[in-house]
Amino acid sequence: MEWSRLNGYILDVDGTLYSQRTMRLKMLGRLLRFFCIRPYRLRELFALYLFRKLREKQEWKAASFEALYREIGERLFLPAERVETCIRRWMFESPLDILSASAYRDVISFVNAQHRAKKRIIIYSDYPAVEKLRALGLEYDAVFAFGENGIGEQKPSLNTMRRILSESGCTPEKLLYVGDRDDRDRPSAEMAHIPYCDIKQFRKAIREKSAAV
Repeated sequence: MEWSRLNGYILDVDGTLYSQRTMRLKMLGRLLRFFCIRPYRLRELFALYLFRKLREKQEWKAASFEALYREIGERLFLPAERVETCIRRWMFESPLDILSASAYRDVISFVNAQHRAKKRIIIYSDYPAVEKLRALGLEYDAVFAFGENGIGEQKPSLNTMRRILSESGCTPEKLLYVGDRDDRDRPSAEMAHIPYCDIKQFRKAIREKSAAV
């Protein structure tokens, strides 16, 4: 890894800054404890499943969260407001207090050190990210997240990548995109001609860099 050539990093969040497996196991326990004693609310559990499922489908990739809440509500005979409350609670709020225990501490420490060395740290996510970054203790310069600041397309999005480049002030060859999904993060980097590094490779590279010091 040619660290000296880099002026900044573009980082995914889920699966890149923390272990999704650890997070999902912890959240599964929390969900089971909640719904096992409230079987009359099981439709909310199905709402969570549908939310994640629909966001992976091509025809729903550009749909707003509000449109998804309405669609799921119609399918499960639930008010859209109740679906929204459920999704916000279990996907965006409840995981926050267990994020730190799921974090890739080597990545967080490295990125924060790079930020203090005046490297640009840019966050790119398909989900709201600011509260997660606060819980993780990550330092950053800018966040580009679906549904916020005019970002209306999921990855891979050439429009969003062009905006990231424009607002970062960095040229593609001076950036490194770090992610965990070959179907979303890698093509996002490639369409903008930005070097890409899978999170597993990135963690190995920073370990080697640390050992060489």
